[in-house]
Amino acid sequence: MSNLSYSAERMAVRDEQLAGWTVREVDGDLRLSGPCPACRHESAGTVPLSVIAYESQIRPRSRTATLACHCGQRHKDRPEDADDTTGCGRSWAVRAELDGAGYVLRAAADPDLVEAADALRRAATGELAALRTAGEKWIAGITAVYGLFGIAGAVGGRDAVAALPGWGRLLVGLAVLAAVAAAGSAILRAYRVAYGWPVAQPVRDDDELRDWYSRRRREPAEAAARLRRAVFSAVGSLGLLAVALGLLWFLPARAPATAPVQVNRVDGARLCGTLLPATAQEPVRLRRADDGSVVVVPPAQIASLSAVTKC
Repeated sequence: MSNLSYSAERMAVRDEQLAGWTVREVDGDLRLSGPCPACRHESAGTVPLSVIAYESQIRPRSRTATLACHCGQRHKDRPEDADDTTGCGRSWAVRAELDGAGYVLRAAADPDLVEAADALRRAATGELAALRTAGEKWIAGITAVYGLFGIAGAVGGRDAVAALPGWGRLLVGLAVLAAVAAAGSAILRAYRVAYGWPVAQPVRDDDELRDWYSRRRREPAEAAARLRRAVFSAVGSLGLLAVALGLLWFLPARAPATAPVQVNRVDGARLCGTLLPATAQEPVRLRRADDGSVVVVPPAQIASLSAVTKC
């Protein structure tokens, strides 16, 4: 057991304390190893060059990172709930700079970059588990999107829509389509606020690290804006569904299409046309197909009456 007590604190380092460290580039990450500046036990760390798995093709010129001691030795006074399972608890900030064919480590001096490197290290810890958890929760969101088609079918039943005139069917279709689009947008935006959106953003050097941290600091405001838009989209979707229902209820139904009929009279004459609504005085009224005139045929003069495809 080392005589150095455990302490979770940030320590300042000097360039000479990092002289024994080596830096290797492996699978797009920087692998660092050397003696801990505090307890002097051998430690190691990895500097990710992206927020999620992303293979970099460009060697970074310089990269600020924060490291923690992972020496594997026992240190007294370590609490049971310590974040790190090994090490003396100290952490420090370094700057890896490209020097010829390799890298050299120097002490990091820019406090803004150190703060960004801290945030990146926290984001990179357990990112695979976080992605899998978010993916499981996104399944419910995708299921909800597919459920919108059931809602649209309930609002715009085929028989009810078919009874409308052509322009009425067009209006109902547009309202239902817009409602489904608005509801889908609301669900996706709300889930994105709740569980995020997986992207691969490279952080290969200090400039890209600054950009990543700047975007991360804007995330709360952007998430709030997405949530507002999600609520507005949900309300708009309900309004559009109400409009579609109103159109189905209040638009006049189109006149039913009637097939032409052929009337054979007892005297051998044949009449072909469309039957018109009957009255008490004129039970059989026919609009002739040839000249459009309306004729009344007394029932006693009808030998037969049959539907035909055309006159």
